[in-house]
Amino acid sequence: MILLEKVGLNVMLTPAGEEPVRNTEAILAAIERAESDLATSHQRAHGVITVA
Repeated sequence: MILLEKVGLNVMLTPAGEEPVRNTEAILAAIERAESDLATSHQRAHGVITVA
């Protein structure tokens, strides 16, 4: 499987090389969402309060 191809003095991703990039972008976006959810969960009041 060829991921890069030479174009003049440069290299470019082949369609097969672009696939891991798309997958990585999706993974990083999911991690960012999870981190954001975790950060906001600390700001929410939760638990049980008993007044006697």
